[in-house]
Amino acid sequence: MGVHGLTTYLRENQRALSSSLTLSQEESASGAAIPLVVDGWSFIYEVNNQSRLPWVYGGELKEFHDLVVRITQSWISVGFRPHFVFDGPYPPSKFATGTLRVTQSIIQPSQLFFRTSPVSRGTPRFLREHTILPPLCYCATVDALRSLGGAVHVFFADEEGDPFAVELAGRIEGYVTGRDSDYVILNSGGYAGYIPMDQMVWSVASQESEEGSHAGDDTGFVVARKSKTRGQSNDAYNQYQGIVPPEVTRKLSLSCVVYSPPNLATHFQIPISLLPLLAALIGNDFTADRRPVNNLFFERHMTVSQRIARVANALKSVAAIASGASTKKKVRRQITTVVDFVDLTVESLLVRPDSLASGERDSIVEKTVQAALQYAIPKRQAGDEEPELPTLPCALHDAKSCPLVAFLSRPPSEETLEDEPEARKHVRSLYISAYRRGLLSPRLMDTLSTGTAWPKLFLENPDVESVPRSLGRPIREWVYALLDDGIGLIEDDVGPEENGEDKSDADEESDQEEVVDVVEEDSDQDSDASNPLAPLQGALKELSIGSRPPPSTSSHTTSSHTSRPKYVIEHVRRGTRFVDEPVRVPPLITLLSSRGITLDLEEDPDALPVQLQDEGFRLAVFLRALGSDTTLVKSLPSEHMMVVVALRWIATRLATRADEARPSPDREKEKWTVKEAHAFLASFAWPSTPGNDSEPPEEANPSIENRSIQLTAQALATIDAIEMLSQTLLLTDRIPNPARLFSGKSFHRFLLGSSTPGLYLPPGLWDACVGGLESAFVSDKSGKKDRKARSKQSNLHVSSAPTVRRTLGQGNFDVLSGLAEGAL
Repeated sequence: MGVHGLTTYLRENQRALSSSLTLSQEESASGAAIPLVVDGWSFIYEVNNQSRLPWVYGGELKEFHDLVVRITQSWISVGFRPHFVFDGPYPPSKFATGTLRVTQSIIQPSQLFFRTSPVSRGTPRFLREHTILPPLCYCATVDALRSLGGAVHVFFADEEGDPFAVELAGRIEGYVTGRDSDYVILNSGGYAGYIPMDQMVWSVASQESEEGSHAGDDTGFVVARKSKTRGQSNDAYNQYQGIVPPEVTRKLSLSCVVYSPPNLATHFQIPISLLPLLAALIGNDFTADRRPVNNLFFERHMTVSQRIARVANALKSVAAIASGASTKKKVRRQITTVVDFVDLTVESLLVRPDSLASGERDSIVEKTVQAALQYAIPKRQAGDEEPELPTLPCALHDAKSCPLVAFLSRPPSEETLEDEPEARKHVRSLYISAYRRGLLSPRLMDTLSTGTAWPKLFLENPDVESVPRSLGRPIREWVYALLDDGIGLIEDDVGPEENGEDKSDADEESDQEEVVDVVEEDSDQDSDASNPLAPLQGALKELSIGSRPPPSTSSHTTSSHTSRPKYVIEHVRRGTRFVDEPVRVPPLITLLSSRGITLDLEEDPDALPVQLQDEGFRLAVFLRALGSDTTLVKSLPSEHMMVVVALRWIATRLATRADEARPSPDREKEKWTVKEAHAFLASFAWPSTPGNDSEPPEEANPSIENRSIQLTAQALATIDAIEMLSQTLLLTDRIPNPARLFSGKSFHRFLLGSSTPGLYLPPGLWDACVGGLESAFVSDKSGKKDRKARSKQSNLHVSSAPTVRRTLGQGNFDVLSGLAEGAL
């Protein structure tokens, strides 16, 4: 992530570009805490990579949850004050990048997994090289951070998370840690610098050094002793690289490497305001396909570090020409705007200038300027105060300037905010409050801001229909209808025939040309009036103004009762491709009527939206929408309800698909057995469960079976969609996501083991699942054939090679011949 090759360049030039920061538990007790802004998604990926928890089973979320708590508490113990920042709605300018990432990190590894033999794909090396992030890690992380209370602040960005994190760090004069080189390009007043997560080093005093520090002779000299720990650079300390700390509670210290934008600009000898242009010319997340441009700018044999140095030298030369400091080259026209500056830089970078047409060059210049605009951060105004609570309406802006409030408040052009019904204003305020507290997913904000949906994908069979599409879409249709009725969705200007498969490729190209409305910061070191580059440093700000219409002219609607259909563009897997599919938003009144719920939305214009109804009504809508409005389900504890409803939904949908496709053996095989349902319920570490005290012996790693993988994908995708519905109805406190209790390894072990998982369930849990759905589950398929197969497989594991005895005078060829005869 970030600027292409910049992470490598920073490592190769670490001595010249970085400084060090060391904290310890002993010093933290007497000093003030240092603010540390943590990139939330970088943190999740880094914890997943360094923990080495098995991902292929669906995630070990309880261990993941506990590890997040331990890392955060260790940061606090050495003197950091963590502020976590998670990305907000996905900007249209990164749609092409998002599509590419999903294809490379999920779809392609899944395809390779199912095209590889079971033996090869089960090796640690294969699983490590093709890791897929379990989809419930985000929920477990947010839950873990919220459990720490006021010791940790958690923020959810208005839009892109990187500029939000740097601006927040500037306000509180702290550092940013993550795995994104953009943090060396972004800058804000008060920003202390960027700390790469993988370059953190934990140190703990070794036992030998503690004993040696107290051992001395009669003269008072201390006897020095060497540590016997192999591979450590310091004899007195044991060191652990990465964010995962050692399991100790005292004498812990942390060493960090710090990079800062001023140091990078000084190293390249360019003004700090040109760092965004440097990143845009090299290539970043907003330039999804840089290969054609890279071939124009760089020779193929050049390394990434050489390419960065080439761009920096070009910017340095053009800056000198623009300021009049260089007389080596005469400029044909005066440079007064960023476009002129970029055009001259592109001209100097072209390897073969004559091979590029003028139109193509103009396109490169335009896209470069747009990519540079993404790094602009509004300048801090006088009187701005440090945010103290993550529950404020916005940590960085007031209500009038907050981008989140702006896109949720945009009425159609024929109306004004004053004409908006009070009910919708109330729903909007509830959603903003829930989002700031982590009770509303940023993916719901995607639907509200851009009319798109990005369901979470995981390892699944690429030869069958995607699970988020088959099981999750009917639930998300309820989400879209509720959002449209409560606050209003974007009115799509095109129908499904233009939004379908033929449009997906065109969308990727057009999305690269969209930009996010940002404002460039005037750097303090470049604000001197005598600086010849002053006109250039303000040009980005001028270009950003008017880049898109003001909020009042947006196509957002405040009325869901319109005859014109609306569509949400879902980005889902189709075969081995990641495509966008239009999903028509059904009228809410139609969905409610289909479930026997009466709400006069059309007859009574003053009828309150569902979001403003009492909790009992919203819970009834939730349960009826999912076909689980039964007495047993409603009497369940809150922590059990989502899992039970998810299992009931899977069983119902698969049974319906099998009935509609009769006769179809494949559809019949999709249905879950009773044992599989028991295994899923038992894979959660329920509190006060009899199974907690008498669990069956745990195997090291259960075998990886295709059906087990598909069942896991179905369960995770269903929980993800149900959580979205629960959040849309503002029922998160009533129906929480129990992701932190899930163990995919236990699920697979129960599926393949001989034990009875039903023995480890809380009382009443299975009765609530099966009530009214007895025919939806099929009987267990463990018969003689299965027992023979397991016996045969067991024999293969314990069988050894044939014994070969060598007699006196027998040659090597005779031995091999006898071995071959024995094999026959």
